[in-house]
Amino acid sequence: MPLIRMLSALLGSALLFNGAASAQSPGDLDPAFGSEAGLTAVTRGVSANGDDIAALPDGRWIVSGIVHAAKVNKAPRYRAMLSRFRPDGALDRTFGNDGTALSSMAFAQLWSTAVIRDGDRILQVVANDDATNSNRLYVFAYTSEGRPDPSYGNGGVAAIDAVAQNVDAAAVLQGGRLLIAGRGSASVGTGTRPMLVRLTSSGALDATFGNNGIAFYDVPQGQIGSFKRVALQADGKIVAAGESFLPGAETNLLIARFGANGALDAGFGSGGFRTVDLLGNDFDAGLAIESNGRIVVGASACEGSGGDNGYCFAAAVRLLGNGALDPAFGEGGATVHPVVPLDIDPTWGNLVLGVTVDAQGGLMFGGQNYYYGSAFILRLDASGSPDPAFGTAGVVLAPYREQGWSGEVHALKVAATGDGPRLMTVGRRQREGVQSEMVIARHFFETE
Repeated sequence: MPLIRMLSALLGSALLFNGAASAQSPGDLDPAFGSEAGLTAVTRGVSANGDDIAALPDGRWIVSGIVHAAKVNKAPRYRAMLSRFRPDGALDRTFGNDGTALSSMAFAQLWSTAVIRDGDRILQVVANDDATNSNRLYVFAYTSEGRPDPSYGNGGVAAIDAVAQNVDAAAVLQGGRLLIAGRGSASVGTGTRPMLVRLTSSGALDATFGNNGIAFYDVPQGQIGSFKRVALQADGKIVAAGESFLPGAETNLLIARFGANGALDAGFGSGGFRTVDLLGNDFDAGLAIESNGRIVVGASACEGSGGDNGYCFAAAVRLLGNGALDPAFGEGGATVHPVVPLDIDPTWGNLVLGVTVDAQGGLMFGGQNYYYGSAFILRLDASGSPDPAFGTAGVVLAPYREQGWSGEVHALKVAATGDGPRLMTVGRRQREGVQSEMVIARHFFETE
C-alpha cells in the first residue's frame, strides 16, 4: 500500500502526542473563545456528548448531542439535548433550561442526533437504537428560545413511520421541507433498505415524496445498504452517502443521486448508485458538495473485512458530476491517511466521525485515534495531500486539551468571524472514572 506508507513517512517522528505548534497556528485553540481558553465543556447527567453544530445569524452556536441521565428504576434514561453558546463560547443561559433544552421523550438508547436551523426554528433529528421505541427516527422542533414548537408535528415532535435501524441522524432542508437519510423498513421483520424521508414545514410526512413521504431503495447486486448522510446540489438534486455490503463480506461506500422528487438519477454512476471499495471494510463518515459540484465522501477505511476491521485509516473519495472518481484527487480519486505514523501506531486505527470541506476545497476530518484514545483533526488540501501548514504535518492530536482524557471530534464547521475564519469542532472528552463531557471548541484556521 505505497500511498499509505508515503503519507505515514510525511508525519515521521515529528508527530508526538504532546507536541505543540507555535502560537496561533492553524489548528490551535483560540484562547478568546470559551471558558477554557479555546473550548467550553458541558456536563449533564452521567455523560454527555456533542454530535452536530449549526451557526446562527447573530454569531451564536447550537450544538446537538445526547445526555445520559442517572438510571432510575430501569426507566429510559437517554435524552437528546440542544445547547446554545454565545459568540464568545459561553453557554447562553437564556436558551431552554439554563442553556440546554432536553427532548420531551426519553429513550433506552440513542444512536445519534443532528441539528438543522429552519429560520428562527431549530429542528433536531434523533435516531434511537432499541426496541423500546421501535427503532424510529424522530424530529424535535424548538423555538428560538429553546421551547418545544407546538406548531410542528404533535406538540413539537414528529415521529417517522418507518423502522429505522443503526443509522446516523442526517438531514438537510429542501425548499422549507426536511429531508432525512437513513436505513429502515416498512415494518418490523422485513428487510432494511436505504431510505429517504421528507417532511413538510409543519412536520407531516410529505405525500408528494416517495410513498407518502418515505422512499426505500434497492441496492444493486442484492446488497444490504444504508444512507448515513444527505446533501443538496446547487441544481436541487439530492446526494446521499452510506454503506453497502453482502452478509459476511466487505463493507463498501455507497453514494447515490436523486432528482428533487427522490427518483434515482440515471446519469449518475450505474442507475443512480455508485459503490467505492477503498480497502477492506469502508465506513461512511461525511458528505460534502463542493462549489464546483464535485462530491466528497469521507470515511474510515479499514484493512479487515467482515467482522474484523483491522487497522483503520482516515480516507476520502472525490467524485465528478457523473459519479466517476476524480483523477485529480489523491491516487485515482481516493486518498487514505494513517493520522499518526504506522511505526508509532502499529495495531490500532482511526475512527472518522465528521468531515467538512472548506472554502479552498480542503478536507477537514475529525474523529478518534485508538492508539492514544485521543481526538484528532486532520486537514488535507484540495489534491488530497496532508496540509503541512495545519497542526503537525496536517494533524492536530488532543485538540480538547485532554491530558489524560480520551476524546472524540464528532463534527466540524469552518465559519467566518469578525477576526477571520475559524474552525469549530464539537465532540466529547472523558477521563477514567469521570463522566464524559460535551465539548465545543474554536480553532485558528487561516485561508489564502
